[in-house]
Amino acid sequence: MGAYSQISENLAPLPRFAIPAILTAGILPIVLAITRGRYLLVRPTALILIGAITLAELVSTLLLMSVLPRGTIGPTRLLRDAALIWA
Repeated sequence: MGAYSQISENLAPLPRFAIPAILTAGILPIVLAITRGRYLLVRPTALILIGAITLAELVSTLLLMSVLPRGTIGPTRLLRDAALIWA
């Protein structure tokens, strides 16, 4: 979650703070559901969060692949961003 906030602006599908904020907001209902014994809410909420993470990684990967032929990002920064996306 923290690593995603370090990715380059042009490879992030949303502003860099948005994905960690969405995940934090999604974890709160899970914690509240567990503490209140509503375990049936945990699985759907967790699956939605996993879907959000997967979608963000997919979009970031596609943006990374679109940047490769243009050469607008230097190799060191490109490698760092790729590692942040797939780590």
